[in-house]
Amino acid sequence: MRDSSAAGVTRGAIYWHFRNKVDLFTAMMDRVTLPMEPMALSAGNAALIDPLGRVRACALDVLHHAATNARVQHVFDIVFHKCEYVGEMETLKARHLECRGKCLAEIERGFANAIRKGQLPESVDPRRAAVGLHALINGLLANWVFDPAYHPLAEEAEKIVDSHLAGLVAEPLAATKKTRSRTGKQTPACRVA
Repeated sequence: MRDSSAAGVTRGAIYWHFRNKVDLFTAMMDRVTLPMEPMALSAGNAALIDPLGRVRACALDVLHHAATNARVQHVFDIVFHKCEYVGEMETLKARHLECRGKCLAEIERGFANAIRKGQLPESVDPRRAAVGLHALINGLLANWVFDPAYHPLAEEAEKIVDSHLAGLVAEPLAATKKTRSRTGKQTPACRVA
């Protein structure tokens, strides 16, 4: 790790505290992600009065941490751009998939709660909505840590997340609604709010 000299220790001293790279990487990830998990795990709570607001807050919390915390930025840079899941690091792939699965399940439950409480139309598929939001956040983070000039994440995160959620709230494109195009062929109706 390049920060070993900044910490006043050698690489050997760092590795002495861990059995292998996997343990070191896991500890590094836990220091960054564990503070964000309680909020994410609460997104699927059926008792929430504003489940859509909680999903929004979770998304913004992750983006805010990345945009304002150098440690988080450094770890996400390693995760997205400097880690190969081969050899002994391959075991981390399963951990990442498990974490992603838990995160998606909670977001999905949050969207399902929002549908039950009338915050989202019943036609919204909670799983697709969760995958879309997760992909949006992942893509923003991966691109931003790779090149912070890509987009002013701290200033724009709220607008980006709100645009995505507004698309879910708006009346969705209904497959059963059809309009006639100028050619006379039936095409799906598309309404822009």
